[in-house]
Amino acid sequence: MELFQFNQKENSNFKMMGVINITPDSFSDGGKYTSLDSIKNQIDHFRKYNCKCFDFGAESTAPFNSAITESEEQSRLEPLFDLIKANEFKNDEILSFDTYKLSTFRKIISLIRDLGHKNRIIFNDVSGFLEEDLFSLMNEYEFDYVYSHSLVPSREKASDHMDYLSDEVDLASYFLEARAEFDKRNVLDRVIFDPCFGFSKTANQNLDLIEKTGEWIEVADKWLLGISRKSFLRALSPSEDKEEQVFFSELIHGQVVGNWMLNIHDKDIFIRVHNPSVFLSAQFVK
Repeated sequence: MELFQFNQKENSNFKMMGVINITPDSFSDGGKYTSLDSIKNQIDHFRKYNCKCFDFGAESTAPFNSAITESEEQSRLEPLFDLIKANEFKNDEILSFDTYKLSTFRKIISLIRDLGHKNRIIFNDVSGFLEEDLFSLMNEYEFDYVYSHSLVPSREKASDHMDYLSDEVDLASYFLEARAEFDKRNVLDRVIFDPCFGFSKTANQNLDLIEKTGEWIEVADKWLLGISRKSFLRALSPSEDKEEQVFFSELIHGQVVGNWMLNIHDKDIFIRVHNPSVFLSAQFVK
């Protein structure tokens, strides 16, 4: 006899993006995935949940961490470069790279294309900064670009995003202005927009944006949404224990993603997750 019967939602517009932090200092998983074997094992773990998109980052942009140099970031990525050279990724898998440094992404995309790999590539750029060098790179190579909401005055200040806040977060105006620029450059069809929860926003502003998703989601058709293990969710936990805070935040995370799946049907959306079971559980939210 079945004790429970779930009706899993089928919403193919939502895709899982598995986060793999190749860092020593990320809040929840710093130091876990710094070797070739540990990175490969985590990729295989996501694959068990039918995840076909992996987001690799070698620098933590959390406010409590300092920015690192280009050489340090690229050194941390060496095990990943070895996996790429060994052709460890399937042709239908999407490789996303979380970096705000143009030189780092250029090294990555040139390596992948020089090797002849045809995988879809995403430049996940949290800087929210547009300049000629970026558009030149988009003209030189084929890849998708994540444009994030951040109020930093320059690409180099990306890690200092919490030093730049505003009294009101107007995502619609911010993204509409950027859309016009991308359209003028004839690359709008390659752009994914990201509200970038946790960047240049207070805790209350982040929560307000989640509550009012319907007011800004119509600005674009392609989105990257990531609230996994964010500090503003962890702070809602009454516990002072780190593991309990993360667990509590992931429960909320699953509920929010489930509500998005219920209410958003005409957008192409990537959901960043550290734990793939959260994405699976969100499909059962009613």
